[in-house]
Amino acid sequence: MSIQHRVAAVCPNCGKVTESKIRGTVNIGLNPELREGVLTGRIRRATCPFCSSEFNVEWLFLYHDPTRQFIISYHPIIKDGRTAPIPTETLDVSEKVLCNYNLRLVTSWNHLREKIGIFEDGLDDYPADARFPLDMYRTVQQEVIKKFGRGWERGEWMTINQGGIGRGKR
Repeated sequence: MSIQHRVAAVCPNCGKVTESKIRGTVNIGLNPELREGVLTGRIRRATCPFCSSEFNVEWLFLYHDPTRQFIISYHPIIKDGRTAPIPTETLDVSEKVLCNYNLRLVTSWNHLREKIGIFEDGLDDYPADARFPLDMYRTVQQEVIKKFGRGWERGEWMTINQGGIGRGKR
C-alpha cells in the first residue's frame, strides 16, 4: 500500500512552519504511477503556502517493489550525521517475513534512486570495488601458500610489490 502522511516542515526560504502531505510508503506493485515521482524526487516536494517556494521535505520513506522483491528504506541524515533510530523489533520481524527480499537502507535520495535502477535491472548492488580486494586477497593467498607453504611464525612479514611476493622475519 502507498501511505500518505501530514508532516510539519519548515520552509528554508521564509522559515515558516507549514503542513505538507508526504508519502511515507510507496508500493510500486499497487501504484506503479508513483515510480516516476520517486525517481524525479517530486514525491517529496512541498510548496510553502506563505512564500510559494518549493522545497524537499526530509521524511522517512519506504519504496517497495513486490515484483522484483526489494524494499529500500530512506532515512535522511537528521542531526550530527545520524539518522532516526530503527526499532530492533521491526528489523527482527522484517528479516523473518521478507527473507527472500533485498532490503536496503539509504541516507540520500540519490542512493535510493541508484538502488532502484540497479534492482530493476536485475543487478547486484554490492559494489565491484568491494569484491575486488577479496578476490585479490584470495589470489595472493594462493600464491603465498604455493611459494612459502601454510605455516607462519610470530614476527614474520610479507611484502607484495612489482618484484613479486616476499617473506621476511625480524
